[in-house]
Amino acid sequence: MREDKKVLPEIPPYKNAIPISSKFIMVTIIGIILLLVIVHVGFYKTYIQFFPTFDGFKTVQHFHGMMMIGWLLMLILQPFLILKGKTKLHRRVGAMKPIPPKRGT
Repeated sequence: MREDKKVLPEIPPYKNAIPISSKFIMVTIIGIILLLVIVHVGFYKTYIQFFPTFDGFKTVQHFHGMMMIGWLLMLILQPFLILKGKTKLHRRVGAMKPIPPKRGT
């Protein structure tokens, strides 16, 4: 029988962690979604309106846009995972970032 290897090591809880209310997390999620809407509106005239052909744009511009949207989606996902009590998954998603979060001591 094959053994499944863990992709990431088990992450112990942070020392001196402060509990956060569900209301605060919901307000955070709503604020981040509003940020996503503002970003969409802001880039509509210079980028999004050219969908699906995107004539005249370079690959690096598309890559930059994909990375930014990915970051914003991760920003929405993180507090949602905490709200649903999926702390381990929240930490694993956070560890996938190019610059991992600073660990508490």
